[in-house]
Amino acid sequence: MSYHHSEPRSKQAKRAILEYLEEREKVRATELKKEVCDHALPRICSEKIFYRCLSELVESKLIIRNERNRGNVTYSNRGWVDYEGRAATDKIRQATTVVKLLAKVEPQQTGGMNLFLLETAFINIIDMYAGLALGKMLQKKTSAEIANILETTIPELLERFESTLEKCGKNKSTLLSSLISYEEKFLGFNRGVEEKMPKLIFPGQPKQA
Repeated sequence: MSYHHSEPRSKQAKRAILEYLEEREKVRATELKKEVCDHALPRICSEKIFYRCLSELVESKLIIRNERNRGNVTYSNRGWVDYEGRAATDKIRQATTVVKLLAKVEPQQTGGMNLFLLETAFINIIDMYAGLALGKMLQKKTSAEIANILETTIPELLERFESTLEKCGKNKSTLLSSLISYEEKFLGFNRGVEEKMPKLIFPGQPKQA
């Protein structure tokens, strides 16, 4: 980061904050302060000016203040916040789709419709996980809503998926064989996904050592 010495300290500080958030997207105020007040050479501004500028940027809605509790306050640029909001909405919609698909499975039927419903539900679950997990890995910190989808919603969908298969009784083996074959083909064409996420283990499928 380079700055013109003729610029007011407050303008330099605001520009430094915005540029740092553009690179890191979401950081704690203490990390921002170290970058702007302590690490920059020449020193951009005092701690007092920094916090005043930070407050002004929040008030102008150029950045977002995220507070989970008093000890966990972070700041984000608008782009990442908007992305998280859209991603959470999309994934909740996908979760609703999965529930509806699984509800349509007829346990007494072995036909292609059941397989289609289960495969489509499977694709949606994998897509939900892959997209959010990759985003979390790149961002390192993420919203509570997205964390909840990863840690609670997706495991619940997998349990519902397994429960639906169990209800198929004698037809379960036929469906399971097709789904395992489909899983291997799906992940085979999506190596990036396969490397970033644990392979889905269907009930009755032996885990790899």
